Amino acid sequence: MVCHVVMWDIKKDVTPPVSAHQIKANLESLKEKIGEIVSFEVGIKEREVAAGADIVLVSYFKTFEDLKSYQEHPAHLEVVAFLRGRTTKKGVVDFTIDKDSSLSS
Repeated sequence: MVCHVVMWDIKKDVTPPVSAHQIKANLESLKEKIGEIVSFEVGIKEREVAAGADIVLVSYFKTFEDLKSYQEHPAHLEVVAFLRGRTTKKGVVDFTIDKDSSLSS
């Protein structure tokens, strides 16, 4: 199983302003559109942490090939275009994990 984690900060000087909830809704819309997604969670910052981020995406895929298909999917590219200019990416980590089959149910 592949875990894909992405963190963003929301730009403060964007016109019109964008909220964390708008970003979360855009990201979560991908769940229904991209079949390669095994599990998908979007979190919004609930407390201030010095090295924290405003939004985090934690998603799971069966293989790195599935992750690549997700990243190249037109719906994903549309969300990337929405995020561009509204956020700054803080970090991305892709790694392999041993995960029980409960994620796929």
